Amino acid sequence: MLIKIKFFALYKEKAKTKDTVVEIPNNSTIQDLCDLLIENYPNLSKFKNNIIFAVNYEYQDNTYILSDNDEIALIPPVSGG
Repeated sequence: MLIKIKFFALYKEKAKTKDTVVEIPNNSTIQDLCDLLIENYPNLSKFKNNIIFAVNYEYQDNTYILSDNDEIALIPPVSGG
């Protein structure tokens, strides 16, 4: 199945792209996708435990099962004062 990926802020800079499409097996989780993205974009590896995933504009955890044509946003943690 095809998954659309959008990189934001620091992740866009490290991946050197703002978006991409990846093919993953059916019943893949966000964790599976994260592993694939780290493999394809090694510069993201040090952020692996801090990436926030939004699937079709809703935050999801790593166990969420993806569907064909989902749109995933990789959002860095936000801090403020």
